[in-house]
Amino acid sequence: MKRLLIVAALFASFTALQAQEAVYVGFTASTESGDYYCPFTSVNVTNVTRGWTETLIYPDTLLILANTDGIDEFGDNGFHLGEAFPNPFSGYAEAMLQLSETDDVLLRVIRLEGREIITQKMCLEAGTHRLIVHLSSPGAALLSVMTNWGWQAVKLVQVGYGERNSIEVDHVSSAFVFDNQGKGFRGGSEGDFEPGDLMRYEALLEEGEVLLQSEIVTQEQYTDETITFHFHLERPDINTTVNYVGITDAIVGGYGDSGYDIWTAVRGNCWSTSPDPTIHDDHTVISYVNGGYSSPISDLQEGTKYYLRSYVTTLLGTFYGDQLEFTTFINGGENVEGTIDGLFTVAEGRVVYFSNGNLMYNKTTGEWSFMENQYDIVENNGQDVGFEYANHETIGLFGWATSGWDNGNDFYQPYSTRYSCHIVSFSCCDRGYGYGPLEGQYTSWTSLLPPYADADWGVHNAISNGGNTPGLWRTLTGPEWYYLFNTRITLSGIRYAKAMVNEVNGVIVLPDDWDPAIFTLNDVNSTDAEYVSNDLTVEDWATMEDNGAVFLPAAGMRWGGDGIGSPTIAGVGASGYYWSTSPYQGCYAKGLRFSEFLVELSEELNRYYGCAVRLVRPAV
Repeated sequence: MKRLLIVAALFASFTALQAQEAVYVGFTASTESGDYYCPFTSVNVTNVTRGWTETLIYPDTLLILANTDGIDEFGDNGFHLGEAFPNPFSGYAEAMLQLSETDDVLLRVIRLEGREIITQKMCLEAGTHRLIVHLSSPGAALLSVMTNWGWQAVKLVQVGYGERNSIEVDHVSSAFVFDNQGKGFRGGSEGDFEPGDLMRYEALLEEGEVLLQSEIVTQEQYTDETITFHFHLERPDINTTVNYVGITDAIVGGYGDSGYDIWTAVRGNCWSTSPDPTIHDDHTVISYVNGGYSSPISDLQEGTKYYLRSYVTTLLGTFYGDQLEFTTFINGGENVEGTIDGLFTVAEGRVVYFSNGNLMYNKTTGEWSFMENQYDIVENNGQDVGFEYANHETIGLFGWATSGWDNGNDFYQPYSTRYSCHIVSFSCCDRGYGYGPLEGQYTSWTSLLPPYADADWGVHNAISNGGNTPGLWRTLTGPEWYYLFNTRITLSGIRYAKAMVNEVNGVIVLPDDWDPAIFTLNDVNSTDAEYVSNDLTVEDWATMEDNGAVFLPAAGMRWGGDGIGSPTIAGVGASGYYWSTSPYQGCYAKGLRFSEFLVELSEELNRYYGCAVRLVRPAV
């Protein structure tokens, strides 16, 4: 670490003083592992042999243990560097420098990880000078001043962003006054010292109301040395998250070791179209938070890949989490094929279009498409689909995350079935049943967002009758399904209603601006309504669909298969199960579930179930 080199240089510079039979002791501090330099605000020095104690409130100088004076701090007699103010600061801070005589002065600002960002050398006359330090980015640093009298430093904590890195020097007066009550200025100790005395040293780090103590160093002090204290601090664990991606916006976040938050100046996320973004790129700045956080970012380019990293700036410097990639959606406008002309709010400030039919896959041609009508269903009750849909070509019920994107699981193809999973294992949570991202042997508790966004059917696949371009469509999250049915405010006051359309049971979902005069619905917003509450002909439905209404048919579920019998289809016409992108614990994913007397967001959908998928498109 550069700090060690600085102290060693001071030893070499003052060998003439060694004739006084003094012992020179320098101090530095690091994390427990020794990987990072730590600042500290004071050192308790105790001579156990002779029973005296001194507290060095300003320890960034060379300490002299003399057999006549006990303790002296080198450098106090010729110059004085006052503490920075304001501190923490945003933009710039000031520190007063006093010189007893005209001197050559080396000014430096050093980031705590050892990177030097400012170096200025000049001759300053005796007197008092104001040092104005400008820093361009957040973080902790040392303002170092070296003269012919020695070296002193003060800590700087920048919590905002400035325009540049520089030091301005303003001569205030020719006066030079020592403050004997000031930090770091004492004439010495009354206690005696002899080489070989048993000494005890402890560094303290004060940050606001928090006091952190280093490990205590106890030793017989015979010779000159630099003592390195160790604090129980380490690099924080940082995790980057992407919670939502739109056309020109996203919601990103992160979380880390909450025990480290007391040392955090700022945190946030940084992003760029180039890998390894830093805080010098676009970024968010979030003040102290405990645990996880999220924040919106905007003004992104549509259909563009971005690289994202969370960061934490602590007293040790700025650290970054793992990099994630996300791609914004393509703005298809209002006229993309397969789009229902109705707007639906699924979260505060977030509006989508629905596709005009459930998703289906043709195993022979490998084509993804929307069903021709919203009330269409391709599977039938009691149907034996066989091993990997061997007995059926068209698939409308999918295991979770079976988009065809290789996510590392054994079963990610759209035709994967519970039966095929049993070839591997009967366990609920292992590779066979996971359908989705893995963490070691077991499925991970991970949503279909970056870095697993391609496991979402609409992100990865071109829908042949839905614009035929990847990145136009996506699946709703669990909270979005809940908001759509339970929280959303519409002009009509109606969010949904149970119904029969062309003799197919299901749920009608109405757009935000629905006009009740278009068609009268009964038992609206009612979870326990019956399907027969609203019986619509094909003609009735055409009118509603033309005005933006969505129909989710009760397409049933693919389940069963115990390793002997093939998976079968059940609940068609009675129940509907629609996937979300949100996981729930290790073996499950959230989804919309409805039946007679029930409409809910379920957290009990095993990932191996075959459920329907209805895609949406972000609206501008």
